[in-house]
Amino acid sequence: MPPDPGAPQVKPKRIRIVLDLSASMYHMQYDGRLERELEVALMVMQAFTRIEDATERFAVDVVGHSGDQDMIPLVEVGRMPKTDGDMYRILRAIVS
Repeated sequence: MPPDPGAPQVKPKRIRIVLDLSASMYHMQYDGRLERELEVALMVMQAFTRIEDATERFAVDVVGHSGDQDMIPLVEVGRMPKTDGDMYRILRAIVS
């Protein structure tokens, strides 16, 4: 049974961010698609690190897909990066 409108949130909302990690993102950079994807990934990571009770309110993970693999885990649920270095490592994984 769905919760009543306006009822307090009991379970965390499940959010999965899926990024395109295919080779076309790297090879066809003339239109800026890879740069825009990196900017979006960084904005999402920064947004969830600024929410105080993010792990209680949201269950977020970030995965990628490519022509070789269906799901490439980048950020596990409840392990959103908090430091700039951790975010940089994830962005570097997206590019590679």
